[in-house]
Order: sequence, then C-alpha cells, then structure tokens
Amino acid sequence: MKYIFFVDFDGTITVKDTCDMLIEGNNNPKLQQINDLWERKQISTPECSRLLFKEMNLARDAIKVLVKDVEVDPYFATFLGLCKANDFSVTVLSDGYDMIIKGVLEKKKLEMPFYSNTLNYIDEFLAEFPYFNNRCGRCGTCKTELLKRLSHPGIKRVYIGDGMSDFCPASHCELVFAKGKLKDYCIKNDISFKPYDTFRDIIAWLQREECR
Repeated sequence: MKYIFFVDFDGTITVKDTCDMLIEGNNNPKLQQINDLWERKQISTPECSRLLFKEMNLARDAIKVLVKDVEVDPYFATFLGLCKANDFSVTVLSDGYDMIIKGVLEKKKLEMPFYSNTLNYIDEFLAEFPYFNNRCGRCGTCKTELLKRLSHPGIKRVYIGDGMSDFCPASHCELVFAKGKLKDYCIKNDISFKPYDTFRDIIAWLQREECR
C-alpha cells in the first residue's frame, strides 16, 4: 500500500503550539482574548493574526528567539526517515507561519515541503495568506484544498493532527491519526481515526503495515 502523509505543524510536529508560545511570552491580556475569539470561530485566522501581531509589537529578532525554544516530537525525525525509506510523501500543512516552520526545520535538519501562512518583517511583522480560501474564510491556509491538489489516484491519504485547523482536512482523508481537539472532533462527528500521543505510535503502526 502506498501512502501520502499530510501533517500539521503546531502541536503535532512541535511539542507546543508556537503561536501559543508567542502569546504566553507576552504579558498583554488582550492576546488571550483575541485567541479566544478565534477558538470560538468569531474571527478568522487572518483577522486573528493581524490583531495579535499588532498587540504583541514584537522585536525583529523575536521569531529567532522563539525558534530556539521550540521542541519537536522526539520521534518525528525517525518517522520522516521511515517514510523516505518507503518512498512515502510527507507534506506539512500549517495554519501557522513560514518563518517559524522554516527556522524549526532548519534547526532540526529536517527536509520536507510545507505550506503555510507567510510572515515578513518591514518595521513590524506582517502576515500574508497565499492559501486562503475565500469560499470558506475561516483558516489562513486551506488545508483541504491543498491536500486535494496534492493527492494522487491510488495513493492512500493519511492525516496527522491535533487542532481546530485540522477538522476539515481530516474529514477528507482515508486514514486519520488524531489527538487533542482533533480527537474530540472525530469522536463527536463519527470520523474514524487512530489515537496517538507521539510519532512513536505512528512509527509502530507503519512498521506493522510493512510486515503485512
């Protein structure tokens, strides 16, 4: 069986959500209020992003400082190596920011394609959303449209995630590994899934599949 893996970044590849880390590192009480609005689906990712970066007023080197503190799932590199050995494609789909993702992947010497929102610094941090779906208007990066575009006939799609931006794409894949809010969503909406805690669980599943 051939597989193509679509993997969330924040809270899935990383141990903690990097956007949450930015908020936690700032004492502005408005930040959590803005994030709560997003979690209640009262504002979109682009709206949330613009409000957050305006309130945080980050220094130019803030992302570099953050990247140093980001921890990656200790089994992810092994998972990626196993996929490459079996010629399984692994693509990151993220509603986070390219500057953070690129920094973390380079730090850990991990190579794979990723799709995300973009972040630039011109006197202040400005986010852009090249994969925004106007028909929906919820996430900055429409993971569902991307996975449909990147899928291939006859190759089983596997989604790995943990959060709200994973709800929609998970429902369009043949196999889902879920934890956190995605796990709760799958249970509530009767979506078949395999629970996992770390990529060690997914490695074990892959190794069992190899033995078939």
